[in-house]
This record gives sequence, C-alpha cells and structure tokens, in this order.
Amino acid sequence: MANGAASAILKDLSANLKDATPQFKIDAHGALGMALTTSNPEDINITSKPSGHKNTVNFWYRKPFTKNQVQSALSCDQQQTAPRVEGTTTVDIIKQMAIHVDDETIATYTADASKRQALNGTAGTSVYADMMNMIQGGCNALYESINEAFWSKVVFGRNRVSGVNTATTVNIEKNGDVRALGTGLTKLLRDYQKNNLTGRPQVVGEGLLWDYLMESQTAQTGANLNGIDARLQLNGMDFWRDIDAAGAMSNDANSVAIFEPSALQFIQYLRYTGFKEGAFPGASSFGTFSLPLANPTGQVTRALTMDFQLKYYDCETTVTEAYTNQSYVMQKGYSFIPSITCGAWQVPSDAYRNDDDRIAINGALKYTFTNTCSTCS
Repeated sequence: MANGAASAILKDLSANLKDATPQFKIDAHGALGMALTTSNPEDINITSKPSGHKNTVNFWYRKPFTKNQVQSALSCDQQQTAPRVEGTTTVDIIKQMAIHVDDETIATYTADASKRQALNGTAGTSVYADMMNMIQGGCNALYESINEAFWSKVVFGRNRVSGVNTATTVNIEKNGDVRALGTGLTKLLRDYQKNNLTGRPQVVGEGLLWDYLMESQTAQTGANLNGIDARLQLNGMDFWRDIDAAGAMSNDANSVAIFEPSALQFIQYLRYTGFKEGAFPGASSFGTFSLPLANPTGQVTRALTMDFQLKYYDCETTVTEAYTNQSYVMQKGYSFIPSITCGAWQVPSDAYRNDDDRIAINGALKYTFTNTCSTCS
C-alpha cells in the first residue's frame, strides 16, 4: 500500500521479474493437460447449449466377438449375438475458490488497481485489475486441486504382457554402451502395441524417466507459457511431466502412466450457462470464463472453462474463511468465486468378453522405472 514513488516499484515488480514472478508460476500438472489436449470435454456434452440445462449422458458399446465364436463348419442354425451394453457418466469432482476485494482496500492502492478488466469468457463481465491479479495468482492452486482429484478417478487396466494391472518395472540401462532391447522406451512402445492400443502414446509422470529424457536430450520442447501442457515430444510418444503423479501411483516417485489418446477423458458440467447466466437479483452475476492452456511452442491448444459467480456485498457481512475456518467481518466489496464441476470418463473395464485375451484392457497402463546396470560387476 505504498504511496508516491514507491508505488511505481510495486506496480512494476511482476513486469520486472517476468517469468520469475512467484505468484504466477504454474507447476506441471500433466494428467489434466493430457486429457484436455487429447480429448474434448464437449464430446460428452453434459451441458446442453445454449439452454444451460443438464443432460444425463449415457453411452452404449458392444463387446467384440472372439475366436471361440468362430465355427469350423458351415451351418445356417448357429447364430451369435452382440447385445448393447450401457453405462453412464459421472461428474462428482467439485472445486471452488473465493476471492474478496473490499472497496476501501482498493481505495488505498493506486488508481490502476480499480480499473476494470474484462474476463476471458461471458461477454460484458469485468473485474477490478487487482482482483484479476489475484485470479491469475490462484491458477496453480486450482490446477493442482483439479489434477489431484482427476488422478483419483483413474483406473488402470490389465496389461496384456504382464497379465495384471499393477506397475510393470522397466529398467533404463545405466551402462550407456549396452543396447538392451526390450527395456526402456522400447518396452513401453512394445507393450503399447501388444495391448492393441492406437494413436500416439501419452506418457505421464516424473522421476527417473524424466531424468533420463533430460540427460539423453531425446526430447524436444519449446517455450511453455503456464506449465500445464508441459509435454515433451519424443520419437513415437508424448511425455507429460506431472508433479502429482507419484502421489497418485502408490507414492512411487518413479511411476509413470501411459494412456491411449481419448481412452481417458475430462468431462464437465458448466452450471452457469443459458438461463442461469447473467446478472440476477441479489447483486450477483454468473457465467463462465477460460483459463488458457498452451503447448510447448506457446500456442494455445484448449482452454479450461470454469464457472464463476461475481457477488457484490453492499454492507458488512460475517463469513467463515474457508482456509482457516475462522469467522470474520467482510467489508463492502466484490467477491469472485470460480468453480468447476467435472469428472473422468474411461474405456469401460468390461469392454471385452471374458474369453478375450484383451479382457480388462482400458487404455491405461502403469509402469515404474529403475536405473541399474546389467553388465557391471
């Protein structure tokens, strides 16, 4: 709240620090970035646009025939059936923040703090520049909370090679002169093909594989605007660094997951669209806004769309602070409440028949990496 000459230093601090500004740094949350990049949340359209009503989205599929249903004799009397199997989608992840700026605090700042800035979303909605600054500072917290919850919904399928759904150990040979076929990245690609998975493999994790990729310089990447699409494009696969991966996979720092594109999808319900969007009695406006995602070359790929409520408190109000759970008196001013209602959708675990060798394969495989030497004494 400095005045005079000091205000210029405060105003220009983030501009001087640029990418080193702690408030705006985004950690690598690769699972969320991968799902948003390889699938489209609107493909499973729970939000009915433009009306704003909520759809119940069910899906159906057929289990493929197996060789056991193929006959070795001609006959008109032997018939096979493939009935439809039905399932449904669930959006049970709810995340929210609440940011309050009271008028009198804004009044103590320089005039630029009270300038209005438009949200990247619902037309006509703007917030104080100082509040926009705090929204930007909350991005990493929102991403991390959503990413951790998204991980909790992931179900790993059976690996056709190992026969189980637990982590397969893959060794990166410590002796660089040894050409150990069938391990390392070759093992990932071979398993991917053996499981009859399609498209470009999407690898998510950190640990030894991340170390190997940095040291070997087999990965190529460019500038990263906000860290969420921290993908390294390899020969034959994409690697997404994710600081939450170890906690999601039995606290194994060297675990990675490999996904078939679109086999794991991010789905969501946008609450404040259609008839629920706009200004309402009670000094609140509702709508949606976007937090842009960028790929390694700095190009925007797909935005993470969130709901918001912009509420004006026209008198002192006693509230409970969500972080400390303590009550305090909130002064007159604006509160911005971003939220998201989302979930994960995966290939059903029963997509194949029981007598199919591909039973329980769902496009999600788990691995753990080691770094040992097979030829060292």
